[in-house]
Amino acid sequence: MNCQSCSKTGIFAEWNDDALIFKKDNKAYVEKSHSIPPSVPARTIRSFLNSLASKKILAYLALISGMLSLALSGLFIHWAQAPGMVTSFYRMATAALALLPFVIHNSRANPFPRGKLLILPVLGGLFVALDHSFWSTSIGYTQIGTATLFNNIAPLWVALFAALFWREKLTGMFWLRYALGIPADA
Repeated sequence: MNCQSCSKTGIFAEWNDDALIFKKDNKAYVEKSHSIPPSVPARTIRSFLNSLASKKILAYLALISGMLSLALSGLFIHWAQAPGMVTSFYRMATAALALLPFVIHNSRANPFPRGKLLILPVLGGLFVALDHSFWSTSIGYTQIGTATLFNNIAPLWVALFAALFWREKLTGMFWLRYALGIPADA
């Protein structure tokens, strides 16, 4: 039995003639030896474990770049010096093109909805497009921070509408989380 561990990922690997076993957080993942030769060198396991760490780093880099893009989108729209509808169109079109390969790949396993099932996603997309276009247009009429603050307090109006008209009970935890999030919007 051979063993190897990686301090970056916290994964412990052991292998023998039958299988390769990865252990992390008290969970074991087994890879049968038909794809891994019995005499796997330690550097191969180490490089595999390090690649897992780099994938985690890539995920965090993607998350950080997404946060920065959203945080700076008001500035990008202001700097574009274009009408709000134009910037919204290109923002949505770019996102749609970026997601298109994933949609096509998943459409084999999950076919597109048809008939009445298609109405809600189309309405949701329409309202998101309207939200983005109104926000982008408002940046041309007021300060970026003001437009963004009004856009980001939309959940407050939804919550008040649900509480007043639909008599939904909103927990204190919801209001606490919302109160903690408002300073981040400002």
